[in-house]
Amino acid sequence: YFAGGLTQTGVTNIIDVINMNNYQMTTLTLSVARYGLASSTLYYTNSRTSIAIFAGGVLANGQPTNLVDYYNPDDNTWQTTTISTARYAMASTTIYSQVFFAGGINADNSPSDVIDIFYYSNGLNRIIKKLSTPRKRLSATSLFNSVGKGQAYFSGGIDNTNTVSNVLDVYYTFDGVVYAKTMPTRRYNFTSSSTISFTNDANFAYGKI
Repeated sequence: YFAGGLTQTGVTNIIDVINMNNYQMTTLTLSVARYGLASSTLYYTNSRTSIAIFAGGVLANGQPTNLVDYYNPDDNTWQTTTISTARYAMASTTIYSQVFFAGGINADNSPSDVIDIFYYSNGLNRIIKKLSTPRKRLSATSLFNSVGKGQAYFSGGIDNTNTVSNVLDVYYTFDGVVYAKTMPTRRYNFTSSSTISFTNDANFAYGKI
């Protein structure tokens, strides 16, 4: 799913969908056109079903939104909910049956410290955690096992003093607590990934130092 964004003619609500079974391309639409949104995939616990979630972003009038669209491909249904605050340019990641939308840029251009965590139980539900410091233009990744236990990592960004950060916040599913650590390098506007190995390292790369 490739959703929203800016085109040569303005803000779009189009979602381009690639079916990996036959490589056929189709389109869906967001409820409202927007750019700067974040997305991730939530997997049902003990199930092969998943939900695509599209959160926040900037509307055509230039204002951030707290709107969340989520799509269940099994029954082809769309529903909407909200994140706790209107913002855009969030970092997003998944720990199996939990989806995280962290930090980002508020309507006043300040960085956010909010982590919206969605999980599915008789519908999509949300809890809120906080980053150790507000940050925008941060990066996120995660590590988790086959039963959905793991950690979500939120690294770097620009904090509320306009300082490039080396903070690494780690959320542990076993106790639901965010622990603040540090990375060797201060940076923002970078990407991250994780690899499963005997050491379970999360890799942060290609940042602006």
